[in-house]
Amino acid sequence: MATQTDIPPDLTNDDKASVFQILDAQLNSTILYALLHGIYTGILVVTLWNIFINKYWAIRRALIIVIILLHTLITIGFAATWSYMHSAFISNGQSFWTVYSKISGATQAAY
Repeated sequence: MATQTDIPPDLTNDDKASVFQILDAQLNSTILYALLHGIYTGILVVTLWNIFINKYWAIRRALIIVIILLHTLITIGFAATWSYMHSAFISNGQSFWTVYSKISGATQAAY
């Protein structure tokens, strides 16, 4: 459990404000990513519906495989990002400094 003593005492108000801006930007970008993934899933459904209705395409099977593979890979990337943000904001959310330490830590280099 983080306490106020875990936060470096030499942080100025400007430093704290910039940390909060970074955290806000990270959280907002993840929420936007979730919304765009939902829109993309809707577009995927409409696209697959149109492919299944039109029976005259010669490359139908390959097109379906590529579209589903792309959506699966994007979903895996989204799940990894969402899991990382959940870990940062929920599991390590005792203070703004623990969240910032998790997001700007060495594991962030993997992204």
